[in-house]
Amino acid sequence: MDINCNEIAKSIISFWIPFLTLVAAVVAIIFAIRIPRRIMVDQRFMSLTTQYRSPEMGFAIHCIYHFYKNDCKDNPDNINAAYKKRFDDEIGNHMKSGCKNRIDPSKTLHFQKRMIAYYFWDLARLCFESRFPRLKSKQFAQMVEASERNLMSLILQMAEAGKGCFEECENIIEPPDGDVAMNRMIKRLYDETEGMA
Repeated sequence: MDINCNEIAKSIISFWIPFLTLVAAVVAIIFAIRIPRRIMVDQRFMSLTTQYRSPEMGFAIHCIYHFYKNDCKDNPDNINAAYKKRFDDEIGNHMKSGCKNRIDPSKTLHFQKRMIAYYFWDLARLCFESRFPRLKSKQFAQMVEASERNLMSLILQMAEAGKGCFEECENIIEPPDGDVAMNRMIKRLYDETEGMA
């Protein structure tokens, strides 16, 4: 039996080349997806970092801590009543008066709370909802220290207190189909959310 090394090498190579080509293609596809997504996550993180450092966010954070220190007297048990009172003072009474007095909603505690809550929501989505890649733990650790954990706790407690501030509406009619593109999209969004709330 005469074994030809060249033929054996050719048969091994011809067997493995399609497999190795397939593996290389899969690896290339994974990197082609992963690298832009990693860049996107990093860009979103930088945008959140910029937002967190903005004067508006600094003012909102100061307002939340000021509310807790002064209105709640550093007592978490006072958050519910103090938040409802503040909401009524800043927004509720304005609505009850028929909106006669002009207010700047961006200066209300409720708006400040929502701005910070949406910031943390965006940060949480980067950490938990991205399929891959997610925000790196090291990046997340740079953003969240004890003061941010305290702020998140206050925001969550205020959100719970805020549930009772909004009037319950009943007998709301089904919205009409819109003829303007924007209204059609809002109607579609409305239809998609049926049963979610």
